[in-house]
Amino acid sequence: MRIALTADVHFGHSDHLGRINPETGLHTRLEDFLRNFDIIVDYVLDATNKIDLLVIAGDIYKTRNPTNTQQAHFAKRLCKLSDAGQRVLISTGNHDILAGEGQSHSIGVIKELNLPHINIVDEPSIQEYSGVKIGVMPYIYKQKLSVKTHTEALQYYTEEVGSLKSQGATILIGHQSIEGAVLPSGAVDAESMAEIVLPQSLFKGFDFAAFGHIHEHQIVCKDPLVVYTGPLDRIDFSQADKPIGFVTYDTESKSCKFGELPAVDLYHIKVDLTNIDITKEDPAQKIIDAINMKRLPNAIARLTYKIKETHLDLLDKGKVQRALDKAKFCAGVKSEIVREHVSRNEEINESISSVDALKKYVESREEIKDIADLVLEKGMEIINLCDINRKE
Repeated sequence: MRIALTADVHFGHSDHLGRINPETGLHTRLEDFLRNFDIIVDYVLDATNKIDLLVIAGDIYKTRNPTNTQQAHFAKRLCKLSDAGQRVLISTGNHDILAGEGQSHSIGVIKELNLPHINIVDEPSIQEYSGVKIGVMPYIYKQKLSVKTHTEALQYYTEEVGSLKSQGATILIGHQSIEGAVLPSGAVDAESMAEIVLPQSLFKGFDFAAFGHIHEHQIVCKDPLVVYTGPLDRIDFSQADKPIGFVTYDTESKSCKFGELPAVDLYHIKVDLTNIDITKEDPAQKIIDAINMKRLPNAIARLTYKIKETHLDLLDKGKVQRALDKAKFCAGVKSEIVREHVSRNEEINESISSVDALKKYVESREEIKDIADLVLEKGMEIINLCDINRKE
């Protein structure tokens, strides 16, 4: 049997990185995620790929209360799969469920419709396809387990996964954190996580395990093979250079392959302006020169620049913004202001005249040597005005 697997579909995610498309009425980020989901749908429906089962390992929407538009577009694609006789297994993730008792999850309405071939699983169970037993371990909040400690919650997971294994499951589908998986901040550490972290030893005895929840495709361990499929598209700038795609697994050859999807280009432009010669260089132009203008029209761009506090007023922000407006979307401009510490010149004190103090100050500042005469001239004008005011 050949299985296609994806997770963290997250329709409605990262709205702050886009806008409403006036031609379609849809948010541009929703369009990005729908585009990639459509690629997967077309892939599994293509008979030449011989996909027997599509698995979605949790987190269909960004929120537990998706909009009507998001639900309609997901339902439309499920109906397409159902009408084609394509079997689909969906497990709930943490973004799908509510912690309170008696409340339906975000895909509960679709579950109640009982669409042919569409199987939505919201509690630990065994699902069998073509003689292959698949253990499903949906995300469960600790509050619903009636336990007080992480140790007790982990014991629950250990017993449930062990039960699935004892019932003959050779594949495990889940939506949890796994010890040793990679996050932008480093490897998952059970001691520092606020949620339950599953140890890799829990998967011994399975042929293959695939998870959602962590937004980066990765192989967590090889014996047995445990993978995160990764999200449907890039969600934030921490994923700017990460590949995006889905996974296929063959139960006979026990081979796993990653199929890359066309992810949105998250382009973080970083410019250091602290070392420029402000008398000769235009800081705005320096930023524009650092931008890959060919890349910009298809990218969601963010700019971060470092600048000296004394040069802030010399930066033409409008000029920079006009350049960034050529991006698919500008996700913001952030400045890192460097405040210089100026050491006190011991020669400048109350015992010398204002004119002498000005001369010594100008002589001591290397960065203004090219305009020293102009600074001295303007400084003398200010001193003279002060003297006139005092006499009046």
